[in-house]
Amino acid sequence: MDFIISLGAKFIPLEVKYRILKSREIGRSFRSFIEKYNPKKALIVSLNYKDSVKINDTEVIFLPYYELWNIKK
Repeated sequence: MDFIISLGAKFIPLEVKYRILKSREIGRSFRSFIEKYNPKKALIVSLNYKDSVKINDTEVIFLPYYELWNIKK
């Protein structure tokens, strides 16, 4: 995990991958953080990949970097 975006009482963990992804990649430490703290959303930003997956109650959203600013809270 690279960053935590604070939104008052809420937070969004953010991982940045500066490469082209061909499939979902969720690192062990990022997955552990999600399982421990159970945020509502988590973001993985890369150069190109767009998808989403659920881990327990957390929606993990994969976004290309240029769509990061369009994410809804």
